[in-house]
Amino acid sequence: MHLRWPGRMVRPMGKHTQRKPGYLPKVAASAAPFALLLAAPASALAEPTLPIEGLPLGHQETATFDHGLHTTTDAAHGSLGLTRHDVLPVGAGGFSALSDFRHALSDTQELTGGGSLTAVKSAGGTAAVSRSQRHDVRLGSPVRLMSGNEQHFTRSCAGTLAPSSADTCLNGVGGSAENGVWLPYGVDALSQDSGQADAGHILSFDAGHFTGDLRGGAGVHRSAAQAVDAGQLGSVVLNSEQHGLGQFTGRLDHPLSGNLGANHIAGGTFGPVSGLLATTQSADPGGASNSFRGSLTVNEVGSTGGAVTASGAGGRLSLSPSVTGAALGQPPVTVSTPPLVITPQ
Repeated sequence: MHLRWPGRMVRPMGKHTQRKPGYLPKVAASAAPFALLLAAPASALAEPTLPIEGLPLGHQETATFDHGLHTTTDAAHGSLGLTRHDVLPVGAGGFSALSDFRHALSDTQELTGGGSLTAVKSAGGTAAVSRSQRHDVRLGSPVRLMSGNEQHFTRSCAGTLAPSSADTCLNGVGGSAENGVWLPYGVDALSQDSGQADAGHILSFDAGHFTGDLRGGAGVHRSAAQAVDAGQLGSVVLNSEQHGLGQFTGRLDHPLSGNLGANHIAGGTFGPVSGLLATTQSADPGGASNSFRGSLTVNEVGSTGGAVTASGAGGRLSLSPSVTGAALGQPPVTVSTPPLVITPQ
């Protein structure tokens, strides 16, 4: 066997190099250790393949492919699906790691005719693509690290081929992510985040021409949550959510309508004391509102809380406050006032 290296060729050793095991040539004794030191890296470089079989690594792979076509006298339905799933586990001693990857694609189409497929009256289809990955690392029993995310896209359309018809189409895209850390003594931290956006429309046609009648809408939603647990010392939790919706119905000169909103919540526990703060905001073409509430509780002592809501519509501002309190295990008492309305002159 000849091993080629850049700029030279290494040839097999001749017979004069074949010596008995343990034999050293009669040269300076100090040269032998130096020669042995160089021999190990050289033999490693000359190895044509890496010893993958010796590593604690196992790759699990699964893939599927599905397709089908179904026809009748007046309809045809076709489908296609692809999936792939890969798992990469690694472990040695008290250490282990797992990576999980998933991919998927699907598509369906349907045609409907009036008595025969040569006279197609309507067509529709749905397509979807998604991918996800997740990584999990463990260091012994109490220590764990986790991270993952996911993304997806969908599209659905349907329509008719008649002279007077309507076409409908909806698109959606979204994703999510999560991360976590678990440590000894009950200490951990978690985080989650997700988002979704959708949009669609309906177009009306008459004699093959767009009539101006349009219906459409769009929506966006996002949420997030974070939590930190410090064992017996306490914990903190944060939540937030935002959304927006818009809708259009009528002809092209019709006014728009929509809605926007957001929610935020923060809470914590430290020994016998716990607290909560929350806010909510919303707005639409008719007006807007904002509310705030908070509470503070001391175990076996009492609790207190308050809330106020402010809303505005038609140039008027309305305030609605309230206060709640309880002490020494007694039922809570709530004090509120009628809405205070402020009207600009």
